[in-house]
Formats: sequence, structure tokens, C-alpha cells
Amino acid sequence: MNCPEDFASSTTLLSPDATAILFSLRLVFLCLGVHVGESLCFVALTGGIASGKSTVSRMFVEYNEAQESGPTNNSGQRRKPKKASSNASVPSNENANDDYKEGTVTLICADKIAHQILLPPSVLSREEEAADDDDVEEETEFLVHPKDSVYPQIISAFEGEDILTPEGRINRLKLGSIVFGDPQKRRRLNKITHPRIMMVLVQRLLRGVFFGSCDIVIADIPLLFESGKLSWLFAVTICVSVNPDVQLQRLRKRNPEMSKEECQSRIDSQIPLAKKRKMADIVIDNSRGLEELSAQVENVRRDLMGRLYGIGMSLLQMLLLIGGSTSIAVSSKFYSHWQQ
Repeated sequence: MNCPEDFASSTTLLSPDATAILFSLRLVFLCLGVHVGESLCFVALTGGIASGKSTVSRMFVEYNEAQESGPTNNSGQRRKPKKASSNASVPSNENANDDYKEGTVTLICADKIAHQILLPPSVLSREEEAADDDDVEEETEFLVHPKDSVYPQIISAFEGEDILTPEGRINRLKLGSIVFGDPQKRRRLNKITHPRIMMVLVQRLLRGVFFGSCDIVIADIPLLFESGKLSWLFAVTICVSVNPDVQLQRLRKRNPEMSKEECQSRIDSQIPLAKKRKMADIVIDNSRGLEELSAQVENVRRDLMGRLYGIGMSLLQMLLLIGGSTSIAVSSKFYSHWQQ
């Protein structure tokens, strides 16, 4: 690294004290790099419409039921995986939980967040009264705080449109039919909802990583790649893919009120699954039966545990280590020149 001759006397650069502070901060960030690379590792699950993403999500969550008899973390902090014992003669009291399996998942559904931010703040503040409402989809816990509701903004932005139910709630089907064929109105809706969905999603991800009791935190985001740079937030992306013919068949079966042309139009409005497969880190093929799908989900679970807690270094950890080391080297070089 070549520096100008008057480098030590330059008044445009930081003082030696400031450089020492910068050096210390870089060192702290480097020490935290491995921890951040492991703990702040968000996983995203995405796929096309009618690709079976909901089935995969359910398989991830159903696995948690097998952990109810396993060891619990009373502090509520994220539990680290057990280390395999190299001693074959383990005491009998330690074998009591041999059936305990790692890889529990906290699932955060972006669709549920998108639905709940449309509810009036008064409903979100009365969780116990709204638990049986259809808009809450039989949930007993809201993901959205009343202050995060965009109900007033939607009513104001679509004033004069017939988007309310007799109870005064926003009818998502009517709102969807209005914006689907009107790009300008769709952009207006996205401008209101997307920032709020992002904020709530990040809050839930951080809570799951630092205060959750599961090993893996997965965000279920149907339009992950369509949303732009949102995929940069996640260290690992999983795409549930399916054969295009099977996808159309399943969509028509799921929505019999829609014609074949309407179903195909919904599919075409998203990024093709063939392109999503190339953009994802892990692909789950749902073109075959449930048994095959379950086996793939189990393999993905093991893969994620290896990436998060394995002995090897992840790409994120490697980048943090290289970046931190480079920053320290540069800071040290600057500091040595100032001392001359």
C-alpha cells in the first residue's frame, strides 16, 4: 500500500485516537463475525403458486412435535444443537433423550403478515375476540401489532372502491381483483403494504433468531424473488418447484371457480419456476408424491443444520472474516504511518 509523503501530517484524515478507536471497532466486529454468521442466518422458503410450498412448510413445522418430549430451554433463548458424544458407554440417564432430534423450525409466514396488516387496529388490539375471525385464519396469536396496521391508509387510498365487508373489514378478494388488472393501483397498494410487511418480517426474524427456542428460522415468502432485493436478506433460499403441467392442474383443482386461462394468467404473472430454481440455493422438487417430498424436506433440514452449525465455514462467515481481516490490516497500516 503506497501512501503520499505528507501522509502523516495530513489534516484530512482521522486522528491517531480516532484510528485507534476504528481499529478496536473493527476487531470487535471481526470477533462477532462468526457469531453473526451463525446466529443471523435467515432462511427463506419460496416457490410458485400451487407448487406445494404450504405442504413443505407444514412438514417443517410438524417435525417440531417430535421435540415435545426432548430437552427444553427454560430461558427461552435459542437452543444450540447437541454435540454428538464420542463415548460409547454413556450413562443411562443421558440416554433418556436419545430419540430427541435436532432441526426444529420457527416458521414466519409473510402471507399472514400481509393479511393481518389489513385488519383494523381495533381488531388487532382485541386478540382474544378476533381469534375466531376468518381473516385471522384460525390463529390464536397475531404477528402484527395494532400500530402496524395499514387499514386507514388502504381505506384512504381506495376511497370510493367497494372493498369493505358488511363488518367493515377489508375484503381481500375484492381488493385483489381491483389491483390485479390495474398496474397503477397495484403499485399504490404495494407502496403502502410492502414497507410495513418488511418491517414486521424483520422484527419477527430477529426475535426468532435471538429469543426463539428452535434451531432454524424460516420465512415463508411466496414472492421472494419478485420483490426485488429482499432475497439479499437471507443466507439460504429454498425453492419449492413443480412441473408446469402439474402446477396448472393443481391450481385449477384448488380454485375451481377460475377458468384455465385465468389460472395460467396467475402463473404467468410470477417469475417462471425454471428461473427461480437457478436463483435458489436449495431446490425441492414436488412433482412426485408426498413420501418423496417428505424425504426431500428431511434432507433439506439436515443440510440447513450443517450450514448453520456444521464444522465448516459458511460463505457468510468467510466473507465476514475476510472483510474484517482486511479492515484491520488497512487500519493497522494507517496507524503505523501516523506513528512515524
